[in-house]
Amino acid sequence: QQEYRVYAYFHQYWTDSRLAGKLNRTITIKGGDIQSIWVPDPYCYNARESNMMMPDEEVHSSVSIKSNGDVLYSKGYVKCQ
Repeated sequence: QQEYRVYAYFHQYWTDSRLAGKLNRTITIKGGDIQSIWVPDPYCYNARESNMMMPDEEVHSSVSIKSNGDVLYSKGYVKCQ
C-alpha cells in the first residue's frame, strides 16, 4: 500500500458590515481564537467523509479581517492515506 499526504486549504470570503469601521488595519486571528468570532458552517455535499468540522486549533486556520469588514477565513487540512 502506498502512503501519501495532501495539504489543502478551504477559503471562505464574506463582508460583515458590523465590523466595518471598527478597525484601522487588517488583523489576523489564528487557532482557537477563531471561535470568538462568527464563521459560516461549511459542508461538503455528497462527501463520503469530511474533517471540515475539526476545531481550528487542530488544523492550520486563520481569519483575516480588513477595516472595511471584509473577512477571509482559511482552514487548512492534512489528509494522510
